[in-house]
Amino acid sequence: MIKHINLGSKKPSRVDRNIVISQPMFFPWLGFLELVKCADDYVNYHDVDFSKGSFSNRVQLKGPSGSVWMTVPLRLKDSPSKKINQVLVDNRKNWKKKHLDQLDNLYKNAKYHDLLMDLVGGIYEEQFLTLSDIAWKTCLELFNYFRLSTDLSIHNIVELDIKGSSSERVLELVTHLRGNNYISAHGGLSYLNHESFTEKHIEVSYINYSLTEYTQQNGEFNPYVSSLDAIANLGPSATQLLNPTTTPWRLL
Repeated sequence: MIKHINLGSKKPSRVDRNIVISQPMFFPWLGFLELVKCADDYVNYHDVDFSKGSFSNRVQLKGPSGSVWMTVPLRLKDSPSKKINQVLVDNRKNWKKKHLDQLDNLYKNAKYHDLLMDLVGGIYEEQFLTLSDIAWKTCLELFNYFRLSTDLSIHNIVELDIKGSSSERVLELVTHLRGNNYISAHGGLSYLNHESFTEKHIEVSYINYSLTEYTQQNGEFNPYVSSLDAIANLGPSATQLLNPTTTPWRLL
């Protein structure tokens, strides 16, 4: 169970207050959900540039001959900007049916095939204008499925209205949310100014993904596919796969 501290008008203690900041991912892998499981406060960081080849609009699935991609088509040339929350989804293409057919075919023999199809089908009943809309919706549904939402405070970066970029913006966000520990994926090692966090009495820790094995179809275990794979194969018990630990940056 994730500990929740209400911000309210009374300033809370900063003991054990963990902050996670991340771009939304399309039907993310289990490691992303493990990162969220570490958080008291999660910031949906969707006002940053979309990076082609990222996992904002595509995800890996397991196929008979290896990994296959499930991708949301985009209208990059027609979008107001290249920000994730302004990149337009190409709804001229029948991508939802293609995805549902792809999932139905790949997981037709999985024990929880029907559960998977009901989950994704329910999401796809909605209309999505921007990449952020669809990516964030899939995140939220998986937060709920994996029981991460009960005591998690979720924040929209646009509503927080904290400008800037890179390490300085992250530090300001963590300070604003009164966190004492910022938990990052390993990409943070390349750009975070760890000493500046230390000066503010904020620890920076990095997640250790558990990569817990489970029975998959189609060959050797692959931990990097969408968490939809775990749902299809394990159903409700997929929630037991999230077992993250963290390591302070000085120990890496």
